[in-house]
Amino acid sequence: MKNILKHSFIAMMLVLLAFSCKKDDNDPVEPATPIYEVSNVKNISLSDTLVNIIQQLIEYSKIDSIIGTIHDVPYIITPGELISAVSENWGDGVSTGVIKYQSKDLSGAPATLSGRIYIKNTADKRLKGIIIANHFTICSNNECPSNTLLELESILVPFGYAMVMADYIGYGSTVDMEHPYLNWEATATASIDAYFAMKQYLEDNGYEIGDERYNVGYSQGGEATMSVLRMVTERYSDKIRLNRSFVGAGPHSIEATYDDVIANDFTGIPMAMPMIVNGMNASYDLGLDLDEVFVGEMRDNYKKVLSKQHSSLYLMTLFRDHEVSKIFAPAFLDKNDPMTAKFIDAARKNELVGTWTPKAGEDIYLFHSRQDDMVPFVNSERMGAALEGTSCKLEKVFGDFGNHVQGMALFMLSVSGYFAQNN
Repeated sequence: MKNILKHSFIAMMLVLLAFSCKKDDNDPVEPATPIYEVSNVKNISLSDTLVNIIQQLIEYSKIDSIIGTIHDVPYIITPGELISAVSENWGDGVSTGVIKYQSKDLSGAPATLSGRIYIKNTADKRLKGIIIANHFTICSNNECPSNTLLELESILVPFGYAMVMADYIGYGSTVDMEHPYLNWEATATASIDAYFAMKQYLEDNGYEIGDERYNVGYSQGGEATMSVLRMVTERYSDKIRLNRSFVGAGPHSIEATYDDVIANDFTGIPMAMPMIVNGMNASYDLGLDLDEVFVGEMRDNYKKVLSKQHSSLYLMTLFRDHEVSKIFAPAFLDKNDPMTAKFIDAARKNELVGTWTPKAGEDIYLFHSRQDDMVPFVNSERMGAALEGTSCKLEKVFGDFGNHVQGMALFMLSVSGYFAQNN
């Protein structure tokens, strides 16, 4: 099934003109009417949803070993309670499809990006609102939302919402482009433009959209969620009012992450090291030669990480060296080295901690396990301290919640519990 918005030639030219006009980077950007295409629309079965999503939370996270920490997490429900809540609210089910929409590439030129949408099926086409979901780190293009029928965050849709999840630049329809990993502005632009396209699609198809708007993501998705919140605050506060942003274990400060892994000579996610360096290299045209940045098995294999041909699971098992001194060349361990200084300067340009101020009363749920082995806890620790100095409404959920994957399970059970309890 395919549903394509038909725009006139004049409207299309207006969109292109809007993108071609040069604006100061700090000026609010007026979103043009999105040109979008929705395809491959299909219904998801309840059994598939429960098996493929909830079982992931139970099996992959070994949640039984951390179940004792549940009382420290607000709103949390058990996997069994989540199964019951989803089943009770399933109704006519959930439909999903691939969306392609007009946005921008890294240079600011018009580009067609892609992602996935989910919609709660209702006879009267009434929805409570829209959720902007932001995906976690992936490597293979096959793992991006437009190529994956069920995303973890879609478990929230049965509670009465539509959801949109962007692939980000470098995946899906833009797979031939470099992925600007952790570039806050490029990521936020992709997600927000996807939101506007999704909203237009719903309106064009007769949906009555409630005024609830949520923003959610974990890991890279947590950084993306904070990036979306920042861009909404700075550029779209008259267009989007977020009820709450659920921010899980995001690498909000690349420099703090760098300092932590260097100081501890450890990273639990070696494959992310070339993604971070290449992300800044592509975003800011640093001209770094990654053969000079890496040593050992990472130098031999980093191109596999960046090829978008290998799954995250495969790449997680590929690397045996978790000592950073065996991953980075000696020069890259020194901030004063000219090559490293370029990278650190780019990281500082991309800093999310303390570089912006949320609106008064902005509701932010900030989650991180102190035992996280992949995204250093210092990221949320510093972000929490920075946000406490503002007038936002901040709920910090910090604790010993297990490793990164276990933290993901508790985060999703907590966010799901919030929606179930407020249903």
